[in-house]
Amino acid sequence: MKYFYFYRVLVLFVCGFLFCGCGQQPLSGQQPLKGKAVIEEKSPKQALTQLGRDLNAARAKMVNLLSPAWFEKAETSYGKAKKAAEKNASAQKIMKYISKGRSELDQAGDFAGKSKYHLAPVIESRNKVIKAKTKKKVFIPLAKLEKDFIRLTHAVEDNDFRYIHKHKKKLSQAYLDLELQAIKGTVLDQARISLKRLQKKGVHKMVPEAYAQAAAKLKETNAYINANRYDHVGISARVADVEFYIQRAKHISKMAKNLQNKSPEAIALIIENYLHKVNESLDEPDHRNLSFDDQHTRIINSVNTLKDNYVEAAQESEKRSGQIKMMNQHILDLEGRTYEFKEAKDRLAAEKRFNALYNQVSAMFSNQEAEVYKKGRKMIIRMKSISFPVGSSVILPVNYSVLSKVQRAIHVFGEPDVTIEGHTDSTGSPANNKTLSRKRAEAVRQYFIANNVLFAEKISAQGFGAERPLVSNSTAKGRAINRRIDIVIRPVLKKTY
Repeated sequence: MKYFYFYRVLVLFVCGFLFCGCGQQPLSGQQPLKGKAVIEEKSPKQALTQLGRDLNAARAKMVNLLSPAWFEKAETSYGKAKKAAEKNASAQKIMKYISKGRSELDQAGDFAGKSKYHLAPVIESRNKVIKAKTKKKVFIPLAKLEKDFIRLTHAVEDNDFRYIHKHKKKLSQAYLDLELQAIKGTVLDQARISLKRLQKKGVHKMVPEAYAQAAAKLKETNAYINANRYDHVGISARVADVEFYIQRAKHISKMAKNLQNKSPEAIALIIENYLHKVNESLDEPDHRNLSFDDQHTRIINSVNTLKDNYVEAAQESEKRSGQIKMMNQHILDLEGRTYEFKEAKDRLAAEKRFNALYNQVSAMFSNQEAEVYKKGRKMIIRMKSISFPVGSSVILPVNYSVLSKVQRAIHVFGEPDVTIEGHTDSTGSPANNKTLSRKRAEAVRQYFIANNVLFAEKISAQGFGAERPLVSNSTAKGRAINRRIDIVIRPVLKKTY
């Protein structure tokens, strides 16, 4: 019994604790605060500023409309935090309001998302009417619909889905009806006003047929907008048609008024005068001795002749344009052929000059000193007689004579691009051979630079080691042939045009 009594007291204590902890009910049947952690700020002032920015950002996203109750609470907490800061209250008190405001703003954001989901058709219709409204008279019914919209978002916050289901379709249609009214107000109000003015002036009585045609066009356009409210091109064309018939009725009524007190002869003379002026502008003879129908027929025939002449002139112009285009293309082709001929002529001249220079350079060297040959647009001087001490890149005086001839050969070409290639036999390691060949080529390069053969940027040096043998390295003679310096000359040939 003692243990039973203890457990009974324990259960009652826990239930009482839970009851106290859950006693606070959400306002208006809303969900309780989620208690999301407040982002740590450096100071209450910075936290307050950030909360204000977040409220503005939420307002820009329509959170104040999609979750009005929770957003209002967040604004209230923000206002309290602001007043507390102005009164220099403690940081703890300010942060308490800020924390509460942030939690309420979080709730507002969550309910705004729910509103977007449950009220998606209503929101879409609302956005359409806001985009379409341009007339002041649309604002009055829109204000009423906005109140109904707020009631719906309150229903989302209250989880009152019965109310939402009952009213959202009706509100969505009301927004669409108002959108249609706004579109018509934008495009048809001016036409309606113009037609009403004509009616006040008695035009509908003076020229009833012309007035009826303008009114019929307005009615047709109104019906078209009902069925095609987003066809901006079609609506614009029909509105222009309405304006045309309104202006027509206006001018016909003015003419009718002017003719109202005139005699039949005076009216006939006015018509004759109009026909005669048209004939004169067409350079036609005076046809006033004919009936009005015949005069009209002559005018139509003259106009048709002018149209035929215009078509023929346009066709001839198009034909001439085609001929000019073909001639321009022919000129371009001739210019292209001329350029190709000049290019070919320049290449032949360059080859002829290169061959002459090649013969001149070849004559400078004996067979023992160097071998000279062509390779495409390049000339290669393979120096047979140049030699270096074993493992060294030092140029010996014995080589100065052949190097001087190479200098003269380079000068024959003016200022060509020159590459000095160093080669070794296969004796030794590949790495050492490559390094040695590069050093020997660089030594020759520096020799030419020092002797002002060319600017430094016009001469380059490369070492290939034993990668490019001319003959087999199996004999002493073969290895001697492979140890060489090649001077590669690339002439910079100037065009003759």
